[in-house]
Amino acid sequence: MSQSNSGNDALLDVTQLSKRFGGNVVLQGVSLTVNRGQIVGLLGPNGAGKSTLLSAIAGELRPDEGSVIFAGKQVGSKSVPERCAMGIVKIHQEARSFRSLSVINNLRVVHPGGPRKHWIGGNESQSFEVLRSLKLLDHAYDLAGALSVGQQKLLALARALIREPVLLLADEPTAGVNAAIAGVIKQELRRLTEQGRGVLLVSHDLRFLSEICDRVIALDLGLVVAAGSVDAVLQNEKVVSAYLGRRT
Repeated sequence: MSQSNSGNDALLDVTQLSKRFGGNVVLQGVSLTVNRGQIVGLLGPNGAGKSTLLSAIAGELRPDEGSVIFAGKQVGSKSVPERCAMGIVKIHQEARSFRSLSVINNLRVVHPGGPRKHWIGGNESQSFEVLRSLKLLDHAYDLAGALSVGQQKLLALARALIREPVLLLADEPTAGVNAAIAGVIKQELRRLTEQGRGVLLVSHDLRFLSEICDRVIALDLGLVVAAGSVDAVLQNEKVVSAYLGRRT
């Protein structure tokens, strides 16, 4: 894991981000930084605001207050496709794919927040290399809908990697997968950071977070309640109370 914490390496700067849905406040002044070559994890109980935060960074929803700066540029007015073109790519908690298309054809199309398929070009050998890295090469011509749950997660990651993300946002990337597939996912996330890219992920798997993250940030009721190493955060009294104690 990268140990860089230099401000000069900052890839993502989120400052005082807030979001309300009616009278429900889901994010309250959240600030965080992801440096180049870093994996930062978000943890917290259900309803803490983790997925909402990823959606705000990806451009899927607009915050009521605060700013999102990516690679030194303010992206608050940018759409999902525009942010994706800049290098902000998101993997959703529910593995999304075109189930009626083959696995390889899923890498030939993009779906940047709209209902229509958009065919892209790209290097054919690159697509097969991504599938090889994710242990999906033998399924290249299978229908995506025929894949197992774990393989669907791998395909979702493959569809993100083919976009060559500079910042990968991953919502529960290993939920519901076995240890072997989780290992493949960890390997690919580390490979991204070795290339100087950044990862911001949500996970309830504390072991996974401890094995892969440089830093973690704990949220509760839309507030940052702790930040630091996994061990330090899990010993924080507010985290113990909110995440490991009274509420699940």
